[in-house]
Amino acid sequence: MDLRYLVRVLLVGLFCITLSSCQIIVPIAIQQLDDGRISIETKNGIFRRSCIEFLTIFRVVQGKTESNFPMSWRISTMAGNDHWKRCVSKVTYPKVPADYQKDVPGEDLRPGQKYIIEAEGPGYDTKEEMVRRVF
Repeated sequence: MDLRYLVRVLLVGLFCITLSSCQIIVPIAIQQLDDGRISIETKNGIFRRSCIEFLTIFRVVQGKTESNFPMSWRISTMAGNDHWKRCVSKVTYPKVPADYQKDVPGEDLRPGQKYIIEAEGPGYDTKEEMVRRVF
C-alpha cells in the first residue's frame, strides 16, 4: 500500500468521527403566556425540522450541580422509528402532545422560581433558563 493512500484513509476516518460527534446549534424560544401555559419551541435545525425527542424542565436549587437538579416535568416521544413524521418542534406546557408520554409526573411550576428547560433531539441538546412569571 502507498503511504499517501494510508494518510487519506486516516484523514477521512478522522473527519467522519469528528462529524459524528458534532451537534448542531438549535435555539430554544420560551414564551410565558398570560394563562400560565408556557410555549417552548426549538427553531429549525440545519437539515431537518428540530424534532423534540425529550423535553425536560428542571427546578434550579442553589448549590446543586445541573445533573442533580430535580425534574419538574419531562416528556418523550413514543413514535419509534417513524418519529420524524410524528415529532413536534413546539410544545405548550403542561399539555403532552400526541405520540408523546409524560415520563415524570410533574409538579406545578412556582412563580419566582428559576427553571432550566432542556430540549433534546437528533443531533442537538439545547437549554435555556427561565424564571417563572407571577400571574
